Amino acid sequence: MSIQEGDELIEQIRTGGDHSGEAANELLSRFHHGYPVRNLSRLTHSDDDEAVKTGAWLISELGAEAISILDEVEYLLGHSIRNARFYAIEAVLVAASAEHGALLAKALMLISDSDSAVRRLAIRFLARATAEQLAGAIPHVPNGHVADLTAWLLSDGSDPAHMQDILDMLNDPDKTTRMFAAASSARIAIRDQRALDRAAESDDPDVRVFGEREQDLLRWRRP
Repeated sequence: MSIQEGDELIEQIRTGGDHSGEAANELLSRFHHGYPVRNLSRLTHSDDDEAVKTGAWLISELGAEAISILDEVEYLLGHSIRNARFYAIEAVLVAASAEHGALLAKALMLISDSDSAVRRLAIRFLARATAEQLAGAIPHVPNGHVADLTAWLLSDGSDPAHMQDILDMLNDPDKTTRMFAAASSARIAIRDQRALDRAAESDDPDVRVFGEREQDLLRWRRP
């Protein structure tokens, strides 16, 4: 594979054009065949919003290969562009391990993001994160209330035996508590769906939309 050809694809995306979407798909293939993923920084640090969005999407599509550029993922988690933060959360979920606690904490703190799509993806992050990822994040969470909720999610919030507490938290006056309860409802849904069904009926639009999507996924997963 030619490095020059990969560089040309990067430049084509950076400058825009009618075929930049095709170039992005081709570039993703080249990353999987050895083109250096570090070169994505040319997109993520671009002054062009579309180039940044494409770079963030490509990182999210790398899967575990994104581990070599987690510094770029951290940068994108704080980016002003919504899509950049959105795709960065996905990258953290698939590529970060417990040893990347600060990065995991930064991703889960986006439950307070100004954009609803990012907040809802942060709930999904909490629902999908492994026990090791949650445990690694807790010491780095800058907000005591969120840290306590993360610890709860790791323990009681992942156990359907605490169903009544989860149902009560879905109606809590505190929005952050409701969002963590929504994540909990998805973590236990394969064993007990009652909390997820309640989440899908919530007056909180973030919780309700998340719950509805998780219901759809659960129906798809079941035979």
